[in-house]
Amino acid sequence: MKKLLVALSFMAVLVFMGTPSMALVGTPDAVPGTHVLQPFFLVSIDGNLDTLSVVYDVKDVAGTVYVTMRDKLSRHVWNKTYPYSKRGTVKISIKGIIDSFAQFPAGYIPDPSKTTYAREQLLVDLDGNGVWDHYMGYLTFDNSNAWDPEDPSWRTSLAGLDKFDNLVGKMYLVELVNGKAAGANIPARELAYRNRWLHGGPGIPLPGQLVEWGVFGPIWPGWWVEQHTALKIPYDSIPSLDLFSDYEVWTAFAYATSKAKECGYDPHVVLAKNDEPNDPIVPVPAYMRLLPRFYLFNDNAENVIFVWSSANMGSLDIFQSSPDNFILQPDIIREDEEANSITINLPHELNYINIATKISGLWTPPVGGWVDIRFDVTKLNLPFVWPDNQDDFIDSFPQIASVVPLLAEWLAYSYQTASNADASLNWGALFETHRDIGTIINLIDL
Repeated sequence: MKKLLVALSFMAVLVFMGTPSMALVGTPDAVPGTHVLQPFFLVSIDGNLDTLSVVYDVKDVAGTVYVTMRDKLSRHVWNKTYPYSKRGTVKISIKGIIDSFAQFPAGYIPDPSKTTYAREQLLVDLDGNGVWDHYMGYLTFDNSNAWDPEDPSWRTSLAGLDKFDNLVGKMYLVELVNGKAAGANIPARELAYRNRWLHGGPGIPLPGQLVEWGVFGPIWPGWWVEQHTALKIPYDSIPSLDLFSDYEVWTAFAYATSKAKECGYDPHVVLAKNDEPNDPIVPVPAYMRLLPRFYLFNDNAENVIFVWSSANMGSLDIFQSSPDNFILQPDIIREDEEANSITINLPHELNYINIATKISGLWTPPVGGWVDIRFDVTKLNLPFVWPDNQDDFIDSFPQIASVVPLLAEWLAYSYQTASNADASLNWGALFETHRDIGTIINLIDL
């Protein structure tokens, strides 16, 4: 009961406070940002596969990036500060970093749940044969040229804002021995300073900005409460919130809000019209879907889907007792529209799905299609009478956990490779995953 109360309070706070997002529905914008996130890297233990990270300044602003390597549980592994000059570039070989870590002593049995050795935290068994074969983790690039919300200069100098969002990020998976390489954009959080009140609040508008006045103070059109969510949820507890960060997030709430904006309506007003006067309104997206593409060229081909989240779902006891389990059963759809249900596990901040193991017994290569990974807000079967105290409220929301994945950020990539005796038939491809977000509904009405 106490944990549910904490979780419920956490959900309510996240709905109405936090960080905005102005991104369009779909994958993160391919535009410069401030703080770069590389959602995954992969390095083979045999040394054949390396991941290269590249971040560069595009606005003639010098600075530094504080690079942090984290494992799948978001535990710290390594960090280093890199300077960059105007129009400068920071290039990092992940294999080179891991090669600098201490080796395991003779007879030592590594265990990725431990933190005795840095490289130990990164171990994964990608093909599921019981042998560690790769190192996997993710990187954050914290930019020294970051927006300071306490600095009032934005109110007098719009030109000064242009120096922010100065970084672009790329990643490359390179397997030179087998003649394979693949690359993709990696996202960066854009500056998105906004008021933190319902459609307005105390503060000074930007010069020349049109201002209307409402119940809560000045209204700045187009800025919505649901764009505000926390950036990070620690893997080991519910949660330590960063409520006042000023950079966009990639949550279902943010995308549903952008979708509402594009349709030109205010979900608060629309929902209020559909409810009885004074009824509570808890706006939530109806669902969120990750829609990764897969393709297996032959029996030697591989397709791994990497799924990054801002929270370790398995660590939240409102879901289940095991920190290594957050089980979903998505549909996998072949190109001829044959569909099957598969079981996947996304308990950690960084997860992987090996498609070859998932279609074993279903289909044989060559085969392509897509996966429908869906997070639905579960119907709550509420009584007709609104609860009159907090205990009743919790008892009436036994499945409130279904909302929590919509509060977290989700990014996914599909990494496809093919191997052949003919080197000209070796190839690799890396794609961001598209997403679909439901319209905003009132949780109380379910």
